[in-house]
Amino acid sequence: MLSATDIGTKIRACARMGCVSGLVEEGMTVIFDAGPRLLFWVSLNGQRVQYSGTEAPSSFVATANDGKRIAGRLVIDKSTSGGSKVDVQFDAPLVKTFTAN
Repeated sequence: MLSATDIGTKIRACARMGCVSGLVEEGMTVIFDAGPRLLFWVSLNGQRVQYSGTEAPSSFVATANDGKRIAGRLVIDKSTSGGSKVDVQFDAPLVKTFTAN
């Protein structure tokens, strides 16, 4: 979850990943381990603007992914189909691991 506001406390309070997905009003949710593609959801303007899709794993270049934090650069361009254009570099701590969707 890449959020414009700190939602760490709310994430820790959730028992399932589904609880967290509605918390991001300005930002992006990326599921890195869902299968052969990255799943993403962009939410802007208090969730009034949303776009979701899949992307090849090569769109993310990790500089760290050790179970305590994930860092790197994510580049997604779906602008030709009216979607999101993302180019973000981040270094984020792992707040919680979910085992149930």
